[in-house]
Amino acid sequence: MASGSWQTVTVDGGLVGTPPYMAPELWRQSLRGTIATDMYAYGCMLYEIFCGRRPFMMPTDSTSQTREAQLSGWMRLHLREDPPDPLVFEPGLEKRLAALMRACVTKDPKGRPHSFALLRGWLVDMYRETTGRAYPRPEPQRTQLLADSLNNRGVSFITLGLSERAGASFRDALDADPRHLEATFNSGLLEWRRDGLTDAELERRLSEAERTLGDSSRSRLLRARLRLLLDDPAGADAALGSAGEDAETSHAVRRERGLAVLARARSEGDSSDLERARELLSASVEASPSDLAVVIGVAVEHDTVLVGLEPGLGEDISEAVATHLPGHVVTRVMNHAASVQSLLSLPNGWLVARSVAGDASVWESNGDRPSHRIDLGGPARPGRSMTAVGDVLVVCLENSPLTLFDLAAGQRLRNLRIHPGVAICVDASRNGRMVASGGSGCGTWKVESA
Repeated sequence: MASGSWQTVTVDGGLVGTPPYMAPELWRQSLRGTIATDMYAYGCMLYEIFCGRRPFMMPTDSTSQTREAQLSGWMRLHLREDPPDPLVFEPGLEKRLAALMRACVTKDPKGRPHSFALLRGWLVDMYRETTGRAYPRPEPQRTQLLADSLNNRGVSFITLGLSERAGASFRDALDADPRHLEATFNSGLLEWRRDGLTDAELERRLSEAERTLGDSSRSRLLRARLRLLLDDPAGADAALGSAGEDAETSHAVRRERGLAVLARARSEGDSSDLERARELLSASVEASPSDLAVVIGVAVEHDTVLVGLEPGLGEDISEAVATHLPGHVVTRVMNHAASVQSLLSLPNGWLVARSVAGDASVWESNGDRPSHRIDLGGPARPGRSMTAVGDVLVVCLENSPLTLFDLAAGQRLRNLRIHPGVAICVDASRNGRMVASGGSGCGTWKVESA
């Protein structure tokens, strides 16, 4: 796939989509997605598959532009530029295929193929005539296509922060196909994050869906993602199976294994795992430069992983941000000697960085060095291990009660009651009166009386 891809964006007024693949009519904000707009996006993908590039490309120097300027550039290309002839890029391409690709990305929605079933028939005929063999894959079942579509719609709603609509889409997908693996996982994950579904119930649902699935590779990937969510990097690595050459040729496997190995290396301080994580995540960045989870995973260990990655990330952080996060620029660099476990940004512009060593560095609203450090008294499990209530810092400790510190003075104030089980995350209510912690159990406290 061509590099420099965007994730889904939403703009005030109703524009929703992925700019490199958005049909002309989607740039007119009163219109919504249709089969015709999906066909246009698929046509862009056909150019990537057969020509190694999209039909419309932004100039190479556009990465330094603002997000708004880049959106304006994409809009001009899709609304005004004629789609190029695929034969210009691949002269040996089947002429009927080239004509079909251009038809998919024509400006007039009525000129595009009217259905994907019709498009599939044409492509299957071309395959048979070109290779002299029957197309080996069976036609997808209607229920599977419907469930896939509803599941993908739910994921889009999650991206846009619409969790209620996402949940409804996942439920509709499971009504269409009760054994749909991805919808089972996504629905359970949403309930786990939003409604307090237990770890055990989430695992039970996934295991039940796995038993009815013939494709074990998909279930292994989801099992690995679940183990990462439950702070079990070793379990995630094991879920992916043996790390043989064949297994590592999949981008999805490299991605999940790289994140799992990095998480394990950070907790155990294993230099060989760090090197292995570097190799896996480097390959993942090259395959998918816009995958923020991978880019953030790489940046977590900046000194040992980010520097020198080629060709995905260079040594200059400003160049890396411009290349892989279009429309963003580096406005401030803050030096920190130890590996960072978690970050907390405060409304007054202060930033708190918790290190794996068990202390926290506090930066005020300007400057490249911390103003002071706080001895937290020990490490924490990876997770959202800090929150703030006014000028009080509340932190999780691995084997101790939640502890309160004076942010400005750096002094320990008091402890809250022992958390039931292992605490890995903590947050405060908007009014600052309540604190909740989560992990193997849950706890809530009134800050004034705790």
